[in-house]
Amino acid sequence: MTYFLSFILFLLPVYQIRFNLGFLPINLLDILIIIVFLWWLGRSIYMRNAKIPPGKILLPIVIFTVAAIIGILVSPEKRVALGQLKSWIVLPILFGLVLFDRLQRGDFKAKLNLLYTGLIAAGLLVGLHTIGQKISGQVALDGRVLGIYGLFPKENASPNFLALYLAPLAVLALGIAMPAAGWKKWFYFSGAIIMIGAIYFSGSRGGILAVLAGLLAIIFYLLQRKFTQSAKLVKIAAAIVVVLALFFLWQVAKPDFSAHSGRVASSNNTRWEIWQSSWQIIKSHPIFGIGLGNFQNYFIANFQDKPGYQLYIIDKAYSPHNLYLALYLNLGLLGLAAFLWLLYLFFQSRKEVFLWPAICAMVAILAYGLVDTPYFKNDLSVLFWALFFIAMAFDNSEKIINN
Repeated sequence: MTYFLSFILFLLPVYQIRFNLGFLPINLLDILIIIVFLWWLGRSIYMRNAKIPPGKILLPIVIFTVAAIIGILVSPEKRVALGQLKSWIVLPILFGLVLFDRLQRGDFKAKLNLLYTGLIAAGLLVGLHTIGQKISGQVALDGRVLGIYGLFPKENASPNFLALYLAPLAVLALGIAMPAAGWKKWFYFSGAIIMIGAIYFSGSRGGILAVLAGLLAIIFYLLQRKFTQSAKLVKIAAAIVVVLALFFLWQVAKPDFSAHSGRVASSNNTRWEIWQSSWQIIKSHPIFGIGLGNFQNYFIANFQDKPGYQLYIIDKAYSPHNLYLALYLNLGLLGLAAFLWLLYLFFQSRKEVFLWPAICAMVAILAYGLVDTPYFKNDLSVLFWALFFIAMAFDNSEKIINN
């Protein structure tokens, strides 16, 4: 079954292959997850040996799911909200539960390496395809590359989708390559370089920011491991780097309304306007937000008459362009609190060498979350929960062994 899980991780972008089963919209990734979950559930009931997370892990997961259900009740877009609950919340969590169970049976490291391989092999192929598109001139009007996300006309494709997918995988590959030796080191390092090249061709500054944040996390863990006697000093140095990085991000993201500001400044201006408007919405809906899947319609209804918005902002406001604002607006204060609780559990997990790549990939996701929404998409939500349950499974398996 671990091979099937790795295969699903390899095929995360196939969510773009969509169709209807009667009145129910569904995609190929949904079907694969449903198959593996039902297979695992039937086997677990028959064998009576399911390994599920302890209560301290299940509680924030349940709260997060409840917040999403409340988000459906709040949202006027019920059909959209139900679809997002299915594909962005419920099925990714069910996939994570199966992964949690399987990692605790047999050789943890061998199974983890199989999951890592599925993710990185997919990222490598997507990266090579993207570079091929760039070389052959298959680019958007602004010269940016869409990669695999431009192959399906039903998808409202953006080059950012490519970077959102590849950035944590590039960091994952770097995290495996750093302590590795021999052919594995060069294979994973080459894969990371190819993915970073694809991110560069996508034109996503958020993707580059995420990779740099993940790389800093890798360096931090390597230094902490080498200088165990100076762990506190390493942490202080890391905190200083984070503060400086945030200051740099603030500077480069400041709006520029000059006549010749260009695409970069235009992107900054758009995000600033969307962030400010999103904060206004939060102040008007501080408890429950505006409901799951309702952001774009709410934004259009309430801000289209604002000067310049109809021309420059509205078509870019498909999300708040910030993970934490998106969580608050879609899932309310309860959903944001549950998400932060999940992150606390994740970063409290044991920091073994073979878990560093997953931890650093999560750092990349959270850094990307400052300027985009690297969760609210089918492939990204499954990736988030896979990384989360990898760390939780190791913690729980260690306790089983120790007991």
